[in-house]
Amino acid sequence: MKRTTVAIVSNSRPTMLLWLAVIAIAEAIALLAVVVINGVGALGDGKVNAGLLLGGEFIWLLGAGAMGLIAWGLSRRARAARTPFVLAQLFALIMAYPLIGHHGAWIALGVVIGLVALTGVIIALSPRAGAEFN
Repeated sequence: MKRTTVAIVSNSRPTMLLWLAVIAIAEAIALLAVVVINGVGALGDGKVNAGLLLGGEFIWLLGAGAMGLIAWGLSRRARAARTPFVLAQLFALIMAYPLIGHHGAWIALGVVIGLVALTGVIIALSPRAGAEFN
C-alpha cells in the first residue's frame, strides 16, 4: 500500500489585516482631503473665523494621523491596533447616519462611509482576523 502525504501550506500573509490596513489608510487619506477641501473653501469665503478654521483643521489632521498610526500598527500585526480601529469605525458609523438623512450627494457619501465602516468592523471582529495578530 502506497502512502500519500498531504502538505499543509500556511499562508503567512495576514490578508484580513491587510484589508484593515487598506481601510485605515483610505480613511486617513479621506481625512487629509477634508483638510484640503475645508482650507481651499475657506480661502474663497471672506467671512471665516480663522481660529475656528484652524481648530477644525487640527482636529481633522489628528484624526488622519491617528488612522495612519492604526494602519501602521495593523501592517505590523500589532494586536493593540485592533481596538482603536474598531472604535474609529464605530465613530464613522455614527457620522454616516446623519449624512444619510440629508439630500443629494450627502446621502451617497453617508452610505459609502457607513458601508466602509461596517465592513471594517465585521473584518476586525472576525475570528480569522484575530488569528492573524501576533
